[in-house]
Amino acid sequence: MPRHSRMPSNRRLRDARQQELPWYKRMPVWVFQIIAGALVIMLVLIAMGSYGWGNISRLHLPVSPWVSMLAVVLPVGNFVGISHALIATKGSTRALKSFRMNFYMTLLLILDTILATMAAAHLPSDMLNCHLRESWNKLYSNKDAKHIKIIQDALNCCGFKTTKDMSYPFPTGKQHPSCVKEFHRDDSRACFLPWRKHEQTSASLYLAVGLLLGLTKLLFMAYTNREGFGKEDTVNGESQSGRVEEIEDSDHDGVSRDRDIRTLGPIDESTRLLDHDHDVPNSSEPADYV
Repeated sequence: MPRHSRMPSNRRLRDARQQELPWYKRMPVWVFQIIAGALVIMLVLIAMGSYGWGNISRLHLPVSPWVSMLAVVLPVGNFVGISHALIATKGSTRALKSFRMNFYMTLLLILDTILATMAAAHLPSDMLNCHLRESWNKLYSNKDAKHIKIIQDALNCCGFKTTKDMSYPFPTGKQHPSCVKEFHRDDSRACFLPWRKHEQTSASLYLAVGLLLGLTKLLFMAYTNREGFGKEDTVNGESQSGRVEEIEDSDHDGVSRDRDIRTLGPIDESTRLLDHDHDVPNSSEPADYV
């Protein structure tokens, strides 16, 4: 029997052995490099978002809780989306893999844009001044001594625009207690400027989170396209089709020569013996000439 007639069974044997490997051993190295990088970015962005959220909660800043939630949750979604787009593609065609990746990235990019837009709305001074005044006026009208005192104590200040402007303690009847005298604070330190600075800091962190998430996705898509994402499964950058390459050379007469099988990875002893058996011609069979 000619040597090349035995090749299909040999290839199926190797292919079956490779399919028994755990999924992480069949993935290329660059996939794990991207996942590790996405994990580091996720932790950094979560820290930024958490710091901003802590500022907003502690100082009762007029920022929507949805913005804070997005700033903390989106980095996790970014990591999960990238990891899923890279790993959960077993048995998928190239078109399906590309569709999955584009779908996840587009959805997350929309959310990143929403976060960045909402955060940027808290940066302009004029609009921010109105929000802060409305928020402080609401606290003062509701006699919310708890939150006003927390703000004044945290920022070591008194009142809103001046130390006597809607400050705590509240006036009772004819008595007008002084925040400066009671808490021994600087008479020129009102809460408006430091309060506004903390809100702008939190909004800037949220804006940075949204922009960095968007940039991460663009870099991810560019890198995966360069590395050939969506092509057939690879192992350490090499072909995963049974980890075997068949090279078929043709001579100048157009007659096909025997196929040369090159093993791209380690195989067990039984497979090596099988290859050796193919290389030794059978004395009972006539030689195959071209």
